[in-house]
Amino acid sequence: IFINGKCIGGCDDTEKLYENGDLEKRLREVDAIVN
Repeated sequence: IFINGKCIGGCDDTEKLYENGDLEKRLREVDAIVN
């Protein structure tokens, strides 16, 4: 799975990022989430 052209890992890695809040942080950094 890629965010802004950078691989963040597979499904398990993405799930871990979601659970600890880092996924939202990374998505906000590239303006994929607004508000």
